[in-house]
Amino acid sequence: MKRTVEILKYLVPLVIAFFIGRVIYQNWQEVRNAAWSFRPLELSVSFLLTGWWFVLRPRVWAYILDHFGYKLTFHQAFQVVRKGELSRYVPGTIWQYLSRIYLAGLYGVPTHATIATTLVETVILFLAALVPALWF
Repeated sequence: MKRTVEILKYLVPLVIAFFIGRVIYQNWQEVRNAAWSFRPLELSVSFLLTGWWFVLRPRVWAYILDHFGYKLTFHQAFQVVRKGELSRYVPGTIWQYLSRIYLAGLYGVPTHATIATTLVETVILFLAALVPALWF
């Protein structure tokens, strides 16, 4: 089992890189032919909002996890959420959740707690997305 985990530590990032690279390659002509224009104000706002989202999501998950009785530092939660998110580019929607379960387990969070908190996080994200979706 330990040998399998060691192999997967190197294999999984390669698989993720392959699938991300494949998407870029398949869509490269569309990207090249796009009419690019940069508006500094809109670009700055998008970076600001994306940056906050990048930081807020692990913080929210850690907050939910804390209410389930498992405490992670922000750095640990950030590592779990961000590394887990990378595997979403591998075909099949389950990989990012399996990654999160594995990564959270490294910090002593049991599988059931990771699944439950991820479900709560998903419901919160869905409800939060309803507001702008209904607005626009």
